[in-house]
Amino acid sequence: RYDSARTSWWLLVFAAATLACYLPYVVFDAWWYTRFLLPALLPWLALTAAVLVAAIERLPAGVRFPSFTLAAVAAVSVFLHTGSNRDVFRIRDLEWRFRSVGEFAASMPAEAAFITLHHSGSIRFYASRSTVGWADIDKGRLDDAVAFLRRHGRRPYLLFERWEEPQFRERFAGERLGALDWPATAEVDGVRIYDPDDYDRQRQGERVSTTEIRTIK
Repeated sequence: RYDSARTSWWLLVFAAATLACYLPYVVFDAWWYTRFLLPALLPWLALTAAVLVAAIERLPAGVRFPSFTLAAVAAVSVFLHTGSNRDVFRIRDLEWRFRSVGEFAASMPAEAAFITLHHSGSIRFYASRSTVGWADIDKGRLDDAVAFLRRHGRRPYLLFERWEEPQFRERFAGERLGALDWPATAEVDGVRIYDPDDYDRQRQGERVSTTEIRTIK
């Protein structure tokens, strides 16, 4: 009912309320990631379509269809161009490691628990394994967190994106495992998995090797 002013105003109010809830959400610092605005997209699209239809209906009958065709082609062209420039069509390749790492984690011991951050959700989804966010561990308490997992029958692992490792080292500098100064047990599509037991093995003179897996070509 694009000719209903009351409906249009309600749609505008809903979209504006959604945006108002999003703007002060400073906890999530990636302002450009607009998934929180998804509820507002349908009202915006409906209103945009209504404006377009109303504008075309005001044109002479002979130019309505060509005008609609031109507007549709222009919209599709803009969306395809924007999507290409912003890697929309490469999302599968860019995000594939979440699945490949999760599937590898699923092959690890059932009692495995991963101290991670960026992969905390995907590990639970693909591997059904427990995760602990390392950013939630107080500075100076990394060993305590590892010991806690062991006491509860879990086998702890550390799992990081490469960009996470410097942040992890800085947060837990001076702690036994904080330097990550032993070889990872596995590296899956650039994501490293460290076994704290390998730390002790290396200190005892054993050779620790890294299993490298590449699923992205």
